[in-house]
Formats: sequence, C-alpha cells, structure tokens
Amino acid sequence: MFRIAICDDNLEFLDSFEVLVKKYIEPYCNEFSIDKYTNGVSMLAIHRQAPFNVIFLDIDMPIESGLDIAKEFRSSDNRVYIIFVTNHTKYVYDSFEVQPFNYIVKSNSQSFERKLSSVIKSLFNHLKQNQIIILDDSKNGCISVRYNEIKYIESKQHYCVFHINSKKTDKTTYKIRKSISELENELTYYDFVRTHKKFVVNLSYILSIDKNNRFVNFKDGTNLSLGPVYKAEVEKSFFDYLRKH
Repeated sequence: MFRIAICDDNLEFLDSFEVLVKKYIEPYCNEFSIDKYTNGVSMLAIHRQAPFNVIFLDIDMPIESGLDIAKEFRSSDNRVYIIFVTNHTKYVYDSFEVQPFNYIVKSNSQSFERKLSSVIKSLFNHLKQNQIIILDDSKNGCISVRYNEIKYIESKQHYCVFHINSKKTDKTTYKIRKSISELENELTYYDFVRTHKKFVVNLSYILSIDKNNRFVNFKDGTNLSLGPVYKAEVEKSFFDYLRKH
C-alpha cells in the first residue's frame, strides 16, 4: 500500500486537493491511501507509527510551520518524499535543507493542477528507477541493486552481464544466466531499451544518439554500438524519456 499524507490548515483546500491527488495518482498506482491533516504534529505522530511514502505539506501553518515539521521528518527519515504546497515562494530556498522532492505554488486552478500532474508523474518515474532488483550472480551469489544503478546489460553467450554504476561497491559487473530477450521484456517498464542484439541500455544514462555513426553516447563519455534494426525504436524511446523528464 502506497501511503500518502496531505497537510493544510485550510479545510476547503484540503478536501479539493485530496480529489486532485487521487485523480493524478490513480494512473500510476493501484493500491494507495490518502490521509488528511490540518496540522503537522498529528501527521508526524501517525508517520512514526506507520510511515508515509509521500507527504504534501503546506509551509505556512499555525502552531508549527511546515518547514519545522519537515525538519522533524528528516531527523529520523530520509526516505519519505516531501512535496511542499504553498502560497509563498519566499520559502523556496529555506526548504532546500529538508531536501523536498518538489515545490508546488498555489496559484490559479489550471496552472496548479498542471503542476500537480507533472510532479506526480515525475515522482512515479523516479520511484520506479529507485526500486531494487535481485541479481543471482554466477560467482558471488544474490546481490541487490537499484534499477538506476544499472548502466546497461550485455549479452555474452548464455549469460547477461550487468554493468553497474554504484557508490556502494567497487565491483562494476555482475553476471546472471538469462537471455537478453527475457531481460528486454522485463526492463522496458523501468526505462530501458534494446539498442543492439547484444545490449539493453538504461535511458537515464544516455546523452545522445549518433545516428550517422550508429552509436549510443553515454553521459560519462563512453558509447555502445547502435544496431540498425533497433535505431527507430531507440530514437522514439529516448525522445519519450526526455519529454517525460
């Protein structure tokens, strides 16, 4: 269950905002709950018993400001996603200390709704790349990595070699017994694309596509061959990825 909390001292806004959050989260998540609060102290107390995944938090509130509440959240939890929803842009720089995922300014209803839709889309794109995959490495046993740590996968004989970019370990490759076609199907949802008969690539690592020389250029300066039969699909997938992000 994906747990959401929204906190605002304006009851009328709180009710209408709940409707909008539900509307824009439903396409991405089948099971979620939304709890409403008029003060951050109550929300924080519940979070300590059953943590929320994301909180939408007004900054300018009585008793204790949203910024102070966010600091209390961060003192014990670095995982919860904090999204500030407020009338006051003057707090933007002050909020950086608590590492909010985003900041939505209350304005006219149309632009506010567009921004909310965009932030929720970005949140779920971010969440899927931060999920964990378990790799049964042929030599080292089972290890866990996040999808956003996988730069690309290479097919070698009857194995797939995962090329990893992780600060947690010096090891950069893991090998599992699986076909590249199986992995292609499994990883499409997580923003990976087949670029060659031997390669499946994480779109987040791509800088550009060299269509003339048939290379996929990575942000770290390296590149991989781009197979001619995959060229059109890679271009489309990369364009769609850039538009989403």
